[in-house]
Amino acid sequence: MQRGFDVQRGIHGEVVVLYSLQDEPQGSSVIVQDDYFAHFFAPPGLDPLPKNILFVIDISGSMSGAKIEQAKQALLKILDNLRDQDTFNILLFNNGVEVWAESPRSTLSVEIEKAKRFVKYELVANRTTNIHLALTRGLEVLFKNSEQNSRKTADIIVFLTDGEPTSGIVDTNQIVRDVTRKNGGRSSIFSLGFGFDLNFDLITQVSDVNRGFARRVYEDNDAEDQLTTFYEEISTPTLRDVMATYSSDVVDTPLLTDTTFPLFFQGREIIVAGRTKMAGGTGLVSLGAALHATGAEGAVDFVVPAGKVEVLSQAGEEDGVTEKLWAYMKIKSLLKKMDMTSSVAEKTRTREQALRMALTHGFVTPLTSFSLVVDINQSHHAQDDRWSAWTPPRPQRTYSPPPRAYSPRPRAYSPRPRAYSPPPRAYSPPPRAYSPPPRAYSPLPRANSPLPRANKSPSRVFASDVNNVGRESSHSYRDFDPDFLEQLRASSPQKRAGMARASSSSASSSRRMSGFWLGIAIVIFLSPVGLPPFFV
Repeated sequence: MQRGFDVQRGIHGEVVVLYSLQDEPQGSSVIVQDDYFAHFFAPPGLDPLPKNILFVIDISGSMSGAKIEQAKQALLKILDNLRDQDTFNILLFNNGVEVWAESPRSTLSVEIEKAKRFVKYELVANRTTNIHLALTRGLEVLFKNSEQNSRKTADIIVFLTDGEPTSGIVDTNQIVRDVTRKNGGRSSIFSLGFGFDLNFDLITQVSDVNRGFARRVYEDNDAEDQLTTFYEEISTPTLRDVMATYSSDVVDTPLLTDTTFPLFFQGREIIVAGRTKMAGGTGLVSLGAALHATGAEGAVDFVVPAGKVEVLSQAGEEDGVTEKLWAYMKIKSLLKKMDMTSSVAEKTRTREQALRMALTHGFVTPLTSFSLVVDINQSHHAQDDRWSAWTPPRPQRTYSPPPRAYSPRPRAYSPRPRAYSPPPRAYSPPPRAYSPPPRAYSPLPRANSPLPRANKSPSRVFASDVNNVGRESSHSYRDFDPDFLEQLRASSPQKRAGMARASSSSASSSRRMSGFWLGIAIVIFLSPVGLPPFFV
């Protein structure tokens, strides 16, 4: 069922698998394989028991933000789903406790509305976490109603936290001991661990030894749905004080798994496993099994009739299905018993028994570890799995990598010498045949600067330089020979000006005569009859 989509997290939704088991009318079935059996019990059609439920909610500072809001919304939904015969109460805790009502309240609409207002306005996260005080005080509040109520109810505590004990009594072993002693097996404590920053082992141990179980709630957008789904698992108790019995002539009773159960909830299943005294289960028709419990109408008994035993084929060398299931459940119950007992001798004996079974049947437990042992004399692909017990100090590492069978081959390829070299450059630019002519122009000297020196070739200057004035002359250039320049340089300024004008006039006359004779030559050249008569 898709509810949304997020680019980073992907599809937001849930997969719901619905199926039903085809149970016998008495709700029991027995399977036998080799020497072990498994008894499944799930009676249908039972009326629900009234329950006395207490919600213990952590409101310490670590619950601030989305966590406290999701817990608030989930609790509001749960209040709407309480049954008419139920009673409830709410306890909030941080470093102290706050109880909504002095005694549990009925599910009348008036009480539900009051509780909702309390949840909306009082669930504010602050301060530290006192788990010891919350659970011990919660048991007192829960039992106050049980003593006043003559009915047989299912007493339940729903404990929600996201952290570790940081105030009050913080020793986890003492918390478990004190809560278990105060409870005395009268109520079931179901714990919810919010996120990963908490002591999940603590709340798991508290629930295991107090007739409940623990679940982890993941911090996500659907945390509210996770909380409500958890409540649905425990919302409908139908039996209390369930006890299973078997015939000692057929079953090895000391090897049975747990046979007593404080509560049975609708939709769940009770499983008991053990070992038969008949080899391979041959000829087994009945285990003499019966279950005794207390329902909504009083005591009730369930008997497994003869002939309702299914015998499976032999499993061979490997453990059969029923043997594996028996070993798993037996180890789990031994570990729980080890946590509950205070006797050192009993704890040691229980630990050794659980360790021996875990090693025999290959289960990873808090007492064992899984190690991989490789035979270095065989190929490094040959692997062998072994189970070993964990005992401090930690044993040395037994694994060493096999010798490396592969070594890189020598490089057979070497680059060839370079056979190509570029040819010499055949083209060289020819020498420049053109050289610019010498400059015939010398830059004009500035006003009031001495005249240029004379040399062997005529010099060309502006007339303005001759007159030593800063304005331009109407004559572009004048030609002077060196002797004239020497005379001009030695004379006075007035005489120099006159000599320059005379020289300029003579030069001008010479150019006019040159133009005249040039014109005569052109006429003669162009005339078809030669010289005119007056030239002859």
